[in-house]
Amino acid sequence: MLAVTCAVLVAGVAEASPTTYTSQAAFFTALGGPSQTLDFESLPVSTTIPSGTTLSGITFTYSLGALSLQVRNDFDTTSPTHYLGVTSTDGTFLNGESFTMDFASPITALGLYVIGAPDANMAGDFSLVAFGSGLGNDAVPDRFLADGDAYFLGIIDPAGFSEALLLSTTASCNPASNCQFVWNVDDITTRSAETAVPEPPSLLLLLPGAAGLVRLARGRRR
Repeated sequence: MLAVTCAVLVAGVAEASPTTYTSQAAFFTALGGPSQTLDFESLPVSTTIPSGTTLSGITFTYSLGALSLQVRNDFDTTSPTHYLGVTSTDGTFLNGESFTMDFASPITALGLYVIGAPDANMAGDFSLVAFGSGLGNDAVPDRFLADGDAYFLGIIDPAGFSEALLLSTTASCNPASNCQFVWNVDDITTRSAETAVPEPPSLLLLLPGAAGLVRLARGRRR
């Protein structure tokens, strides 16, 4: 009887384990239910998104020096024309920069696209981290755009979570050596949890201190 009980417990833990995805198609197939996607199309181009702003139940917080998040349309993207960038000249994030997403109610799924310059990124340049799980991008993009490569990052966690961090690394391209890469974000998909889950510890402690980097890029989306 004890062995059966242990087997059931192990099966329950396995069933509740987070699963990560680098293919949007595989993510949506596994999702198998209703979701919502923030694609920034309803906001005018050049709309600024100050830290602490909530859009579609997602509160964005960040520390980017003098820059703010901004709706842009300078380059190609994964859906219509609008995407998430920053208030710099070309509107791109740089490696070492990041932002946190807090959700109005717990979610069990989160997926998004990070779009870099063509052939400018390596596996692990971008990471999506939620409480208890995380993943980095593949070496091969999920989609190829006219002027960029789109990497999908997705997490499905039946246990639910209420905060996630998107960050870019400096491991493969060090700003101290005048090496930087650029990126933008689009199509942030979430699925609400059916029941509430406890608040996780803040992910803000993971934020890299990258404000004030010289904005010299390894690959431009031009």
